Amino acid sequence: MDTLNALSALGPGNAVLDLQTKRAQASALAVGGGAGQDAGSQDQLRAMAEEFEQIFLQSMLSTMMQGTTPAAPFNGGAGETQWQGFLTNEYAGALSKGGGVGLADAIYADLIQLQEGASQTANAASNTQASTLRIGDKL
Repeated sequence: MDTLNALSALGPGNAVLDLQTKRAQASALAVGGGAGQDAGSQDQLRAMAEEFEQIFLQSMLSTMMQGTTPAAPFNGGAGETQWQGFLTNEYAGALSKGGGVGLADAIYADLIQLQEGASQTANAASNTQASTLRIGDKL
């Protein structure tokens, strides 16, 4: 979860909330999946990791676009200001669909690791409970 923790600390405004929301959803899915996860839950984890990367890229690109000044032939204006967010979102989507920056792969690996850790913890707890019952039965 190091990748997710580092990324949730980055980005301005609503992007941070989006990243935190995606992190919580992905963590819940990863922990709830267990060791016997099916291909569907792996696909969901992959989709969430890719969406997380897109949100991060959108946040990064919007911050980058704030430092630019409009140039000819459009020279800014209310229309450009209103539509810049849509353009930035499309740029992020295109970057993410084109292979991204490798962030989705790192997040996916972290989610799988989280899922395996949760599964091992659940197995250890059930093994402890089963051995306790066996000891109690012998008494």
